[in-house]
Amino acid sequence: MFANVFLLGLELFTAFYSNIPGHMHPFIYLYAGLHGHGNLVPLMWISSILAAISLVLLVVPDFRKNEKILAFACITVFLSLWIDKGFGLIIGGFVPNMFETITEYWPTKLETMITIGIWATGFLVLTILYKVAIAVREQGTEVDH
Repeated sequence: MFANVFLLGLELFTAFYSNIPGHMHPFIYLYAGLHGHGNLVPLMWISSILAAISLVLLVVPDFRKNEKILAFACITVFLSLWIDKGFGLIIGGFVPNMFETITEYWPTKLETMITIGIWATGFLVLTILYKVAIAVREQGTEVDH
């Protein structure tokens, strides 16, 4: 999480210090909108707010020691990075393109359903693997007794 915030700061510094439009436009588009286009602006601000919340919750030792707060902080880190890398890096990196035109993109219902299906399949495989691992571990402890 700390590295993500640090690297974002480096990217912002590099983009705006160099004053190269091809480097600046994606950041302007993602955080403020560009030429009337700004579908991803709310998502990127939500990602930044979640990152700031999780940063505070993970830095303060009293918050970090509370398991409920720690679980919430982990969820906010995951959501922040998922939004930032999924929408900001992949979609936002291509919207102001190299020809200095803006063609906004938002996933269609079919693309969203395919994505949900892939995630569901991943969680199913993970669940099966956890069940196998727990069964093997329980058999190992029964042999020891």
